[in-house]
Amino acid sequence: MGDQNTGGTSAELQHIEKEYKREVAITEARPLLHKIFFILWVVFDVALVGLLILVTVGYLISGQWKDRASTAGLVQNLSSIHSAAESQSASSIFVGETVVIGSGDGYDFYVELENSNEDWYASFDYAFEFGSEKTSQHHGFILPGESRVFVALNEEFEGGASGAEMIVSDIEWQRVDAHSVDDYSQWYADHIDFQIVDSEHGTVKVGSENIVRSSFTIKNNTPYSYWSAPFVLILERNGTPVGVNQISIAGFETGETREIDINWFDNTPSSGDLVIQPAIDYLDDDVYMQESVEAQVDVRDIEID
Repeated sequence: MGDQNTGGTSAELQHIEKEYKREVAITEARPLLHKIFFILWVVFDVALVGLLILVTVGYLISGQWKDRASTAGLVQNLSSIHSAAESQSASSIFVGETVVIGSGDGYDFYVELENSNEDWYASFDYAFEFGSEKTSQHHGFILPGESRVFVALNEEFEGGASGAEMIVSDIEWQRVDAHSVDDYSQWYADHIDFQIVDSEHGTVKVGSENIVRSSFTIKNNTPYSYWSAPFVLILERNGTPVGVNQISIAGFETGETREIDINWFDNTPSSGDLVIQPAIDYLDDDVYMQESVEAQVDVRDIEID
């Protein structure tokens, strides 16, 4: 009995002694652990502050220049886009000087317009204005690359009509559809292929009167037939217009030839050079015939709208 109690007591004492030594070791090591933790914390803070300083200085030295370069590049790109948009938009139509020609009891107004755009065409309303007076309003159009004459005929006013100017309103720009018209230059050349021959201008006797008359033969060499093919006639002397007129050839079929006689007013000069310009809106599908119709010619005072 005595030996067993002695063994148990010895084991308990050894256990107590181990616990005591462990707690003493922990107590003695705690200040060192606190010191190590503090050193690591300081090192971490210093590293964090250093990284912040490095990033800030790096941005100030190089980053802001990169931002400025990016901003400059953006501005340049926007400028390029703007320039490209401007280059693809329509330029203004050039309007020449209005010419006023006495015409019987009234006046004829004449002006030349030029559209320098290669793929933009315009439709608009126009009239001629001088002082407090204004002619009747007409509808016009001009195709890409076209340079042609616009007129207002036999407008009656009291007094003169000097200083007249063309007034354009309700202008609408449209772009040629590249899917429908692949090569506009060739397309346009095919459409304006009208052949004028045997052009004459002078005085002829009709009954007891002498009448100023223009005569010419026109052939439709285009592959198209037109319900109504309008043409403007300009009578020139030494390059200066002295008379204007217009006709509309109804049912003008491809390959057809017409002989045209045009009578002018009494005060039209009996000599001069005749210039004939088609005034057909080739981009309007409604101008093209599907069937042949009986041909006829409508002359003077047929308004082209």
